[in-house]
Amino acid sequence: MKSSKTLISFALLILISAAWGSSYFLMKKSLLHLNPYQLASARMFVACWCFLPIGLFYVRKLDRKNIKYLLIVGFFGSGIPSFCFAIAQTNMNSSLTGTLSSLTPIFTLLLGMLFFKLQPSFIKIFGICIGLCGAAMIMLSKTDLHGIQNAWYGWFVVLATILYAWSTNTIGKYLKNVNSIEISAVAFSLMVIPASILFYTTGAFDLAVSHEVPISVFYPVITLAILGSVITSIAYFYLINISGSLFASTVSYLTPVVAILLGLYDGEKLFLIQYLGILVLLSGIVFTRFDIKKSVQRTTN
Repeated sequence: MKSSKTLISFALLILISAAWGSSYFLMKKSLLHLNPYQLASARMFVACWCFLPIGLFYVRKLDRKNIKYLLIVGFFGSGIPSFCFAIAQTNMNSSLTGTLSSLTPIFTLLLGMLFFKLQPSFIKIFGICIGLCGAAMIMLSKTDLHGIQNAWYGWFVVLATILYAWSTNTIGKYLKNVNSIEISAVAFSLMVIPASILFYTTGAFDLAVSHEVPISVFYPVITLAILGSVITSIAYFYLINISGSLFASTVSYLTPVVAILLGLYDGEKLFLIQYLGILVLLSGIVFTRFDIKKSVQRTTN
């Protein structure tokens, strides 16, 4: 029984890492035909409507005081970051975008310390500093994307990871007793109206129903929404339930690897300073993972 659970855990870890790591590659392919606002709104539109039936099931027993927190989870954990990543990839390689997204656990710890009364150890604070130095190395370096060299668009990724981190801390502090699938389903369902409005106003709807572009243009977006937002969210929460947050956090190391490999396969180029920045950033994440159980105990006592 234990070996079966271990096998399932590793299978889910690989699935989630592959899905999240490939999402940046899928965004790059979508941006060949869609502008970043059409891409992000189409992604949210599909994801919200997929989650809506589950959300309607759970909303009946929803504690009304949790709505404001679920709105934060929805907009900070998915809605706004979708636009940030899409905009960033108009001027950044998918490899670097995927790598910078691993700042999420670092900002989760930093915001938890500043606003959510988390008391991290010295080595975790050291990890935050190392990770931010690695991110700076990446963002201050040049990139190579069809002649465009503006890695400062990485600030959009940084903003997305800060929002992810705020969403994560919100769940940990205010929604820790709420079922994880319920959090995802209701949070996405609460965004269905604004997602539908944006899908129409950005012109994504007109493209989808017109004959100007083939419907296959939207295949990467649909895959991104269903696999990267819906299925993977449920799988990740389930992985935490059966294996714990420490094991699940390994995704932070594997996702950039998948993004980099797919980017290199697709002809992207990275420079030495960027490889060094990636190593420094991932090293910072390793340090922030030390002594995790003790930190959790301090925040829950």
